[in-house]
Amino acid sequence: TAVIIDDEPGSIATLKAMLERYCPTVNILRTFEYPDEAIRELPNLQPNLLFLDVEMPDINGFGVLDVLKNQLQAEVIFTTAY
Repeated sequence: TAVIIDDEPGSIATLKAMLERYCPTVNILRTFEYPDEAIRELPNLQPNLLFLDVEMPDINGFGVLDVLKNQLQAEVIFTTAY
């Protein structure tokens, strides 16, 4: 199971399409454009895999991980244009 967090809707759509085509066994539970919303919801979702953008407004991907470090057991793949 996976969750995607990225502030760019186009990046989310591209990653979803790639996963559906090349990794059909990955079940995308949810996507988030706003990191603060993801921080609230992720403890309940408990994905196995987290695709996480590094550069986002308000809080970056490392900040998201810092907030959730004791609440999440997912493997993380950073997705970024930087």
